[in-house]
Amino acid sequence: MIYSVYIILAARLAGERRGETAASRTGGAGAETRPAVAASLMISGTFAVVAALATVGGRPILPGDVPADAWFGLTGIAIFSTALAISAFYAATARIGAAQTALVSTVEPVWTITLAVILFGETLSPVQLVGGALVIGGVILAQTTPGATPEVVVEEA
Repeated sequence: MIYSVYIILAARLAGERRGETAASRTGGAGAETRPAVAASLMISGTFAVVAALATVGGRPILPGDVPADAWFGLTGIAIFSTALAISAFYAATARIGAAQTALVSTVEPVWTITLAVILFGETLSPVQLVGGALVIGGVILAQTTPGATPEVVVEEA
């Protein structure tokens, strides 16, 4: 549910309206809200919620409580997996729409697993390989299958 709200907010911030993307409406000019600004808003909102939940749960939230050797990884996550990824998501939403962007972004776990195998020597079970193939196959199928044209039913009063 949270991810669905996130995608809907991304569409609104990007300028998507019913039946058209911001790029189609503006002749390719793009989002109403710049991707970096939209990403900043969403990241700040997420931080506020996580900080509140951590505080209520009695978890430490002060930077001094984070071990020094964790900061390199946290910085990488903040830059690549959060700031750049969310900015790219918003930019894509403005260009191709929220539904298409959400569909394409389902390939993200496959890339993550691939990098884990290459960089960290992780191994995958046959079930995980089948799952990755199903995700990739589903995205390809959804992208290449022409959509059904809904019938318009006009009721007379």
